[in-house]
Amino acid sequence: MVSPLFASVKYTVKSGDSLAVIAKRYSTTVSKITKANHISNPHKLSIGQVLTIPVDAKKSTDAKTKTKPAATKAKTTAASKTRGIQ
Repeated sequence: MVSPLFASVKYTVKSGDSLAVIAKRYSTTVSKITKANHISNPHKLSIGQVLTIPVDAKKSTDAKTKTKPAATKAKTTAASKTRGIQ
């Protein structure tokens, strides 16, 4: 099975959000978000509005798999050493 190059996540707009801030948070662009959501005025968002945020599936998957397991393993190893467990 071939994995898609792009995926999307749902994001609920909060007070103070802008498309630029949201785009930066998800490493995408305002243009991609406006196209994915058929937004004609990118300066007009509503609190509670649910947006589809297009993200690079590979980067999203890599970030999840690289960060958490390494941190978990480091904690487990450190705890084991302090208890004398090999």
